[in-house]
Amino acid sequence: MNRGALIGHEGAWATWRAALAGDRMHHAWLLTGKAGLGKGAFALAAAHDLVGGGGDPAQHPDILVLTHGPKNKEEEKKRDDGKPFERARGIKVDQIREVQRRLTTRPTLGARRAVIVDPADDMEPQASNALLKSLEEPPGGTHFLLVSHSPARLLPTIRSRCRTLRFPALSDEALGRFLAEQTDAPADERAAAIAAAAGSPGAALGFVTMGLAAAAKT
Repeated sequence: MNRGALIGHEGAWATWRAALAGDRMHHAWLLTGKAGLGKGAFALAAAHDLVGGGGDPAQHPDILVLTHGPKNKEEEKKRDDGKPFERARGIKVDQIREVQRRLTTRPTLGARRAVIVDPADDMEPQASNALLKSLEEPPGGTHFLLVSHSPARLLPTIRSRCRTLRFPALSDEALGRFLAEQTDAPADERAAAIAAAAGSPGAALGFVTMGLAAAAKT
């Protein structure tokens, strides 16, 4: 995990861990902020914090991650064969229902299970409605983390059932320190990336590593 996925999360961690230490952990969280702030990486690390256990969070049996799946059956076969595949534009209702079927069983290793939807903004309408049912009547020990770049695209009824955790954009100074630590790009390229990234460390790093900083600024 690159450091761009972690920078600027101190406030979010303080809120999350205070809730985790409390008497009653809210069952659904909405992680909001512009793309490139590392919300997905935070969700995975926070879910690992929630369910406990060692090893790779991405491989934990009690952390279920929903994101864009294969576009069609042909692309699904490519994925299953370990080949590059084209992803669907949205998160489909079948993906939500498959997770819901898994939620009828107990967590594998402990008392808690985490479901990450990333990005929740891209759920198709039927998928949103299906997820809403789980948010309204969450299975015991199950917690949802919804990553959202544009929360206005979500159903108001979904937003109302979540506790919001906001991720602010970084200052130019913080982005400058980050790029100086992470890259050996010339100062003018770093400055162009900072101007184009609008506070997003992921975007800034991407502009520099792909040589797109000057183009992005224009």
